Amino acid sequence: MSKLALGTVCSVRVYQKAEPSVFTAVFKRLSEIEDIFSPHIYSSNLNSINENSGVSTVRVPNELIFVLKTALYYAEISDGAFNPALGPLIQLWDIGGDNPRIPSPVEIENALSLCSWRDVEINEDDGTVFLRKDGMALDLGAIVKGYAADETARILKEAGVKKALIDFGGNILALGAKQEAGFLRKEILWRIGVQDPVKERGDYVAAISVKDATLVTSGVYERFFEKNGVRYHHILSFKTGMPVENSLASVTIIQAADAEYASMQADALSTTIFALGCEQGPSFLQKFPGTEAVFILKTGEIMETDGLKGRLSK
Repeated sequence: MSKLALGTVCSVRVYQKAEPSVFTAVFKRLSEIEDIFSPHIYSSNLNSINENSGVSTVRVPNELIFVLKTALYYAEISDGAFNPALGPLIQLWDIGGDNPRIPSPVEIENALSLCSWRDVEINEDDGTVFLRKDGMALDLGAIVKGYAADETARILKEAGVKKALIDFGGNILALGAKQEAGFLRKEILWRIGVQDPVKERGDYVAAISVKDATLVTSGVYERFFEKNGVRYHHILSFKTGMPVENSLASVTIIQAADAEYASMQADALSTTIFALGCEQGPSFLQKFPGTEAVFILKTGEIMETDGLKGRLSK
Protein backbone atom coordinates (compact mmCIF):
# COMPACT_ATOMS: atom_id res chain seq x y z
CA MET A 1 0.00 0.00 0.00
CA SER A 2 1.23 3.52 -0.83
CA LYS A 3 0.12 6.96 0.29
CA LEU A 4 1.51 10.48 0.23
CA ALA A 5 2.94 11.41 3.64
CA LEU A 6 5.94 13.21 5.07
CA GLY A 7 6.41 15.03 1.78
CA THR A 8 6.95 11.84 -0.24
CA VAL A 9 5.25 8.66 -1.41
CA CYS A 10 5.34 6.20 1.49
CA SER A 11 5.07 2.57 0.45
CA VAL A 12 4.64 -0.44 2.74
CA ARG A 13 4.65 -3.89 1.12
CA VAL A 14 4.04 -6.98 3.23
CA TYR A 15 5.11 -10.39 1.90
CA GLN A 16 2.84 -12.55 4.04
CA LYS A 17 -0.76 -12.55 5.15
CA ALA A 18 -1.67 -9.45 7.12
CA GLU A 19 -4.91 -7.88 8.29
CA PRO A 20 -5.97 -4.62 6.57
CA SER A 21 -5.98 -3.03 10.03
CA VAL A 22 -2.16 -3.22 10.01
CA PHE A 23 -1.96 -0.80 7.10
CA THR A 24 -4.58 1.42 8.72
CA ALA A 25 -2.45 1.60 11.86
CA VAL A 26 0.71 2.36 9.90
CA PHE A 27 -0.70 5.26 7.94
CA LYS A 28 -2.52 6.63 10.97
CA ARG A 29 0.85 6.69 12.74
CA LEU A 30 2.49 8.45 9.79
CA SER A 31 -0.24 11.09 9.91
CA GLU A 32 0.40 11.58 13.64
CA ILE A 33 4.14 11.98 13.02
CA GLU A 34 3.48 14.53 10.28
CA ASP A 35 1.16 16.49 12.58
CA ILE A 36 3.96 16.69 15.15
CA PHE A 37 7.05 17.23 13.00
CA SER A 38 6.03 19.06 9.84
CA PRO A 39 7.31 22.66 9.62
CA HIS A 40 4.67 23.25 6.91
CA ILE A 41 1.61 22.42 9.03
CA TYR A 42 0.65 25.51 11.02
CA SER A 43 -0.78 23.52 13.94
CA SER A 44 2.20 21.14 14.24
CA ASN A 45 4.20 21.02 17.46
CA LEU A 46 7.40 21.79 15.57
CA ASN A 47 5.86 24.87 13.99
CA SER A 48 4.69 26.01 17.40
CA ILE A 49 8.32 25.91 18.61
CA ASN A 50 9.41 27.95 15.60
CA GLU A 51 6.60 30.50 15.99
CA ASN A 52 7.63 31.09 19.61
CA SER A 53 11.36 31.43 18.95
CA GLY A 54 12.95 34.04 21.19
CA VAL A 55 9.65 34.45 23.05
CA SER A 56 8.66 31.45 25.14
CA THR A 57 9.13 27.77 25.81
CA VAL A 58 6.72 25.34 24.17
CA ARG A 59 5.46 22.09 25.67
CA VAL A 60 5.75 19.27 23.15
CA PRO A 61 5.22 15.49 22.97
CA ASN A 62 7.97 13.28 24.35
CA GLU A 63 8.70 11.84 20.94
CA LEU A 64 9.57 15.26 19.53
CA ILE A 65 12.05 15.77 22.36
CA PHE A 66 13.49 12.31 21.69
CA VAL A 67 14.02 12.95 17.97
CA LEU A 68 15.30 16.49 18.57
CA LYS A 69 17.78 15.28 21.20
CA THR A 70 19.05 12.70 18.72
CA ALA A 71 19.40 15.37 16.04
CA LEU A 72 21.31 17.66 18.41
CA TYR A 73 23.63 14.77 19.27
CA TYR A 74 24.59 14.36 15.64
CA ALA A 75 25.00 18.11 15.29
CA GLU A 76 27.39 18.18 18.22
CA ILE A 77 29.58 15.24 17.21
CA SER A 78 29.73 16.40 13.56
CA ASP A 79 30.38 20.07 14.43
CA GLY A 80 27.29 21.14 12.54
CA ALA A 81 27.62 18.98 9.42
CA PHE A 82 24.21 17.76 10.59
CA ASN A 83 22.14 20.66 11.89
CA PRO A 84 18.45 20.59 12.86
CA ALA A 85 18.42 24.39 13.32
CA LEU A 86 18.90 25.25 9.64
CA GLY A 87 15.25 26.28 9.27
CA PRO A 88 15.93 29.95 8.38
CA LEU A 89 18.43 28.91 5.70
CA ILE A 90 16.14 26.20 4.29
CA GLN A 91 13.27 28.69 4.11
CA LEU A 92 15.53 31.23 2.41
CA TRP A 93 16.58 28.91 -0.42
CA ASP A 94 13.18 27.13 -0.64
CA ILE A 95 14.75 24.27 -2.59
CA GLY A 96 12.00 21.77 -3.30
CA GLY A 97 9.41 24.46 -2.62
CA ASP A 98 7.39 26.68 -4.94
CA ASN A 99 9.88 29.54 -5.20
CA PRO A 100 13.49 28.33 -5.08
CA ARG A 101 16.06 31.09 -5.50
CA ILE A 102 19.67 32.06 -4.89
CA PRO A 103 19.76 34.35 -1.84
CA SER A 104 22.10 37.31 -1.61
CA PRO A 105 25.26 37.06 0.54
CA VAL A 106 23.68 39.42 3.08
CA GLU A 107 20.54 37.27 3.32
CA ILE A 108 22.65 34.17 3.82
CA GLU A 109 24.75 35.84 6.51
CA ASN A 110 21.63 36.97 8.38
CA ALA A 111 20.08 33.50 8.18
CA LEU A 112 23.27 31.80 9.37
CA SER A 113 23.26 33.97 12.50
CA LEU A 114 20.01 32.19 13.46
CA CYS A 115 21.16 28.64 12.72
CA SER A 116 23.16 27.59 15.77
CA TRP A 117 22.03 24.24 17.18
CA ARG A 118 23.58 25.33 20.49
CA ASP A 119 20.78 27.90 20.86
CA VAL A 120 18.19 25.12 21.16
CA GLU A 121 17.15 24.46 24.77
CA ILE A 122 15.42 21.26 25.87
CA ASN A 123 13.93 20.84 29.32
CA GLU A 124 13.07 17.17 29.66
CA ASP A 125 11.58 17.58 33.13
CA ASP A 126 9.04 20.10 31.85
CA GLY A 127 8.77 18.58 28.38
CA THR A 128 9.55 21.91 26.70
CA VAL A 129 11.70 23.30 23.92
CA PHE A 130 12.92 26.88 23.52
CA LEU A 131 14.78 28.59 20.68
CA ARG A 132 16.81 31.39 22.20
CA LYS A 133 16.81 33.81 19.25
CA ASP A 134 13.82 35.38 17.56
CA GLY A 135 13.65 34.08 13.98
CA MET A 136 15.21 30.69 14.67
CA ALA A 137 13.48 27.65 13.18
CA LEU A 138 13.91 23.90 13.49
CA ASP A 139 13.70 21.56 10.52
CA LEU A 140 13.93 17.83 11.25
CA GLY A 141 13.42 16.68 7.69
CA ALA A 142 16.86 15.06 7.63
CA ILE A 143 15.96 12.60 10.40
CA VAL A 144 12.19 12.25 10.79
CA LYS A 145 11.60 9.91 7.83
CA GLY A 146 14.02 7.47 9.44
CA TYR A 147 12.10 7.75 12.70
CA ALA A 148 8.85 7.15 10.80
CA ALA A 149 10.32 4.05 9.13
CA ASP A 150 11.34 2.70 12.53
CA GLU A 151 7.85 3.34 13.91
CA THR A 152 6.33 1.58 10.90
CA ALA A 153 8.60 -1.43 11.47
CA ARG A 154 7.56 -1.50 15.13
CA ILE A 155 3.86 -1.60 14.21
CA LEU A 156 4.43 -4.36 11.66
CA LYS A 157 6.44 -6.48 14.09
CA GLU A 158 3.83 -6.07 16.83
CA ALA A 159 1.26 -7.37 14.32
CA GLY A 160 3.39 -10.44 13.65
CA VAL A 161 4.71 -9.30 10.26
CA LYS A 162 8.20 -10.66 9.63
CA LYS A 163 8.65 -10.01 5.90
CA ALA A 164 8.06 -6.51 4.61
CA LEU A 165 9.63 -3.70 2.63
CA ILE A 166 9.18 -0.12 3.82
CA ASP A 167 10.07 2.59 1.27
CA PHE A 168 9.78 6.23 2.25
CA GLY A 169 11.43 7.88 -0.74
CA GLY A 170 15.13 7.11 -0.27
CA ASN A 171 14.59 5.63 3.19
CA ILE A 172 14.31 1.84 2.92
CA LEU A 173 13.77 -0.61 5.75
CA ALA A 174 13.71 -4.32 4.87
CA LEU A 175 12.21 -6.67 7.44
CA GLY A 176 13.37 -10.27 7.29
CA ALA A 177 14.03 -11.69 3.83
CA LYS A 178 11.93 -12.78 0.88
CA GLN A 179 11.14 -16.41 0.05
CA GLU A 180 11.25 -18.25 -3.22
CA ALA A 181 8.01 -19.51 -4.69
CA GLY A 182 7.50 -23.25 -4.80
CA PHE A 183 7.78 -26.16 -2.40
CA LEU A 184 11.17 -25.40 -0.79
CA ARG A 185 10.54 -21.66 -0.36
CA LYS A 186 14.18 -20.86 0.22
CA GLU A 187 15.09 -17.57 1.81
CA ILE A 188 16.27 -14.86 -0.59
CA LEU A 189 18.02 -11.65 0.42
CA TRP A 190 16.39 -8.41 -0.61
CA ARG A 191 18.19 -6.67 -3.50
CA ILE A 192 17.93 -2.94 -2.94
CA GLY A 193 18.91 -0.66 -5.82
CA VAL A 194 21.22 2.31 -5.31
CA GLN A 195 19.92 5.22 -7.38
CA ASP A 196 22.20 6.53 -10.12
CA PRO A 197 22.47 10.21 -9.06
CA VAL A 198 22.73 11.50 -12.65
CA LYS A 199 19.82 9.51 -14.14
CA GLU A 200 16.05 9.29 -13.74
CA ARG A 201 14.41 7.79 -10.65
CA GLY A 202 14.53 4.01 -10.90
CA ASP A 203 17.85 3.90 -12.79
CA TYR A 204 20.21 2.07 -10.46
CA VAL A 205 23.98 2.13 -10.48
CA ALA A 206 24.30 -0.86 -8.12
CA ALA A 207 22.28 -3.18 -5.90
CA ILE A 208 22.88 -4.29 -2.32
CA SER A 209 21.78 -7.67 -0.96
CA VAL A 210 20.41 -7.34 2.59
CA LYS A 211 18.33 -8.98 5.28
CA ASP A 212 16.80 -7.08 8.21
CA ALA A 213 18.51 -3.85 7.21
CA THR A 214 17.83 -0.19 6.63
CA LEU A 215 19.32 1.85 3.79
CA VAL A 216 19.14 5.63 3.51
CA THR A 217 20.50 7.72 0.65
CA SER A 218 21.33 11.42 0.48
CA GLY A 219 22.45 13.07 -2.72
CA VAL A 220 22.44 15.96 -5.14
CA TYR A 221 19.52 14.49 -7.12
CA GLU A 222 16.88 14.42 -4.36
CA ARG A 223 15.71 18.03 -4.37
CA PHE A 224 17.35 20.73 -6.44
CA PHE A 225 16.88 23.52 -8.95
CA GLU A 226 19.09 24.76 -11.75
CA LYS A 227 20.01 28.29 -12.73
CA ASN A 228 22.44 29.30 -15.48
CA GLY A 229 23.55 25.70 -15.82
CA VAL A 230 24.38 25.30 -12.11
CA ARG A 231 22.56 22.78 -9.93
CA TYR A 232 21.70 23.90 -6.38
CA HIS A 233 20.74 20.95 -4.18
CA HIS A 234 18.98 20.91 -0.81
CA ILE A 235 21.79 19.80 1.54
CA LEU A 236 23.00 23.11 2.92
CA SER A 237 26.21 23.93 4.75
CA PHE A 238 26.08 25.50 8.20
CA LYS A 239 29.49 27.05 7.49
CA THR A 240 28.84 28.70 4.11
CA GLY A 241 25.06 28.86 3.86
CA MET A 242 25.37 27.37 0.38
CA PRO A 243 24.61 23.87 -0.88
CA VAL A 244 27.38 21.52 0.25
CA GLU A 245 30.10 21.33 -2.38
CA ASN A 246 32.41 18.32 -2.44
CA SER A 247 33.29 15.34 -4.62
CA LEU A 248 30.19 13.31 -3.68
CA ALA A 249 27.07 12.85 -5.79
CA SER A 250 25.41 10.62 -3.19
CA VAL A 251 26.01 8.45 -0.17
CA THR A 252 23.97 5.45 0.98
CA ILE A 253 24.15 4.29 4.59
CA ILE A 254 23.43 0.62 5.34
CA GLN A 255 22.75 -0.60 8.86
CA ALA A 256 21.24 -3.66 10.52
CA ALA A 257 17.60 -3.02 11.35
CA ASP A 258 17.66 -4.97 14.62
CA ALA A 259 19.18 -2.01 16.48
CA GLU A 260 16.70 0.35 18.12
CA TYR A 261 15.82 3.27 15.81
CA ALA A 262 18.35 2.09 13.24
CA SER A 263 16.68 3.89 10.34
CA MET A 264 16.66 7.20 12.21
CA GLN A 265 20.40 6.86 12.80
CA ALA A 266 20.99 5.93 9.15
CA ASP A 267 18.93 8.93 8.09
CA ALA A 268 21.01 11.32 10.18
CA LEU A 269 24.26 9.68 9.08
CA SER A 270 23.45 9.89 5.37
CA THR A 271 23.14 13.69 5.57
CA THR A 272 26.13 14.00 7.88
CA ILE A 273 28.44 11.84 5.77
CA PHE A 274 27.37 13.59 2.57
CA ALA A 275 28.15 16.97 4.14
CA LEU A 276 31.54 15.75 5.39
CA GLY A 277 32.44 14.32 1.97
CA CYS A 278 34.96 11.64 1.03
CA GLU A 279 37.69 13.41 2.94
CA GLN A 280 36.14 13.28 6.42
CA GLY A 281 33.10 11.05 5.97
CA PRO A 282 34.75 7.60 6.07
CA SER A 283 36.68 8.32 9.26
CA PHE A 284 33.54 9.77 10.89
CA LEU A 285 31.64 6.61 9.95
CA GLN A 286 34.12 4.52 11.94
CA LYS A 287 32.48 5.87 15.11
CA PHE A 288 29.53 3.63 14.27
CA PRO A 289 30.69 -0.01 14.12
CA GLY A 290 28.66 -2.21 11.80
CA THR A 291 27.43 0.71 9.72
CA GLU A 292 28.41 0.53 6.03
CA ALA A 293 28.29 3.02 3.19
CA VAL A 294 28.34 3.32 -0.59
CA PHE A 295 29.86 6.53 -1.91
CA ILE A 296 29.12 7.63 -5.47
CA LEU A 297 31.46 10.34 -6.67
CA LYS A 298 30.62 13.00 -9.24
CA THR A 299 33.11 11.28 -11.51
CA GLY A 300 30.88 8.18 -11.46
CA GLU A 301 33.33 6.17 -9.35
CA ILE A 302 31.73 3.92 -6.72
CA MET A 303 33.42 3.39 -3.36
CA GLU A 304 32.19 0.98 -0.68
CA THR A 305 33.18 0.20 2.89
CA ASP A 306 34.82 -3.14 3.59
CA GLY A 307 31.76 -4.71 5.21
CA LEU A 308 29.88 -4.63 1.89
CA LYS A 309 32.34 -6.82 0.03
CA GLY A 310 30.37 -9.48 -1.84
CA ARG A 311 27.01 -7.82 -1.13
CA LEU A 312 27.23 -4.99 -3.67
CA SER A 313 26.66 -5.85 -7.33
CA LYS A 314 27.35 -3.27 -10.02
